[in-house]
Amino acid sequence: MDRAPDCGRSAGVLKRAIGMVAHDGEVRASLEDDYHHFRVKVRHDGKVVTGVESESVRFPWAGCAVAGDDWSKFVGAPLEVRSSAIARYVEMRLYCTHMYELAGLAMSLAARKLPRRRYDMTAPYGTRRSEPAFLLRDGVEVLRWETDGFTVQSPEPFVGVVLRQGYAGWAEKNLDDDIGESALVLRRAVLISSGRGQNLDAMPHSKNHGGCYTTQPERAPTAYRVIGSTMDFENRPEELLRMDKGWLEASATDWSLETRRPGAQRHLLQIAR
Repeated sequence: MDRAPDCGRSAGVLKRAIGMVAHDGEVRASLEDDYHHFRVKVRHDGKVVTGVESESVRFPWAGCAVAGDDWSKFVGAPLEVRSSAIARYVEMRLYCTHMYELAGLAMSLAARKLPRRRYDMTAPYGTRRSEPAFLLRDGVEVLRWETDGFTVQSPEPFVGVVLRQGYAGWAEKNLDDDIGESALVLRRAVLISSGRGQNLDAMPHSKNHGGCYTTQPERAPTAYRVIGSTMDFENRPEELLRMDKGWLEASATDWSLETRRPGAQRHLLQIAR
């Protein structure tokens, strides 16, 4: 099988977007960046989750395709303003990290009784890491960080805060609900941006580090790389979530391959062996 060109970059800017729209008894949420494109629908009765559905539209590893097959552990979880509150009820490692966090955000939107929300993130990587990472919430910039990719260097109160393990607890203790959620969202973009420095298409399967569904020891060896699934939105961020607009507004309900970005079928079928 011919491999796609090297998808690694020595420097660049990762663009990532999250869109959410509330409907009667449900919230629809979509996420897209260079590596991922996921959709999650959270149904609720105004107090607790009554059901969750998801779709992996574009994903880096074959195992991601089935990472959202069982959302039963979410059913009955209370709607809370803090999107990270779901961690008290469900372990993230049992799910795709990105769909898990997207479901938490959808639950938060329902708890807040907000009609919609959009996050747009910019995270420089590689030799451009010294440029600021920033986040727009509903079109307005609310966060701008200087970071080395692992620790925030400015501004206060984020100086010295490590972005990996323990960050969600720190945010819940030190930040209000709105900024806390925005900070968690930007943090994920900064962390995953470092992946652009690797040629993921040269990796036969996912790494075995146990952080999410696909990287569990029993799955990683057969979670083959989906070659050609990495895209680049640095110079066309307006394309992020473009194809999700109808689905988010519930004016389009077709989740089939035909609704996906051209080439999506190839992404599903061209698996590294």
